[in-house]
Amino acid sequence: MMVSTVQIAVVAAACVHTASAYSSYMELIPNGENIGKSLGHTATGYTDFGTLFSDGGTEWSKVCSETWPGGSVTCGEALGDPCCTWKSGDPDYQLKEPNTDGTTCASSSTATSGAATSTAASTAASTAASTAASGAAETTAASGTIDDSTTQASNATDSGAAVTDSSEYCE
Repeated sequence: MMVSTVQIAVVAAACVHTASAYSSYMELIPNGENIGKSLGHTATGYTDFGTLFSDGGTEWSKVCSETWPGGSVTCGEALGDPCCTWKSGDPDYQLKEPNTDGTTCASSSTATSGAATSTAASTAASTAASTAASGAAETTAASGTIDDSTTQASNATDSGAAVTDSSEYCE
């Protein structure tokens, strides 16, 4: 009887370890916990995606832009992270199974292009203000007068983010 109890304990421990290993891998993939073990494993080994993920060092950022096995979309598009920005938590799209039609990266590209436009506009405004301020300094030296309208420069930041509400900087 003692041998049977030991064998059962060993098998139970192996099952618990395997189940927790699957769970920890699912946390590394967007919608992994929603889709479950079948995303990466079959009864006999890895799925094609499981092999791809394993070969990528189990790092989402390395497989996100790869083509979904047997499909025409990226792994990110199939698993709800079309912009490949997911790190943890909820992805852009909640899925119960891979979407082989893909999901769209509209929100990130819009935000990115909007931020780039705002940053470019802010940079251009800062450059114009700096040019105007340095031009005013030369004018001041030559004429001896100060024109406040051309020497007031905007607050420029090094963060690259555009300031949309300047009221916090105004007194």
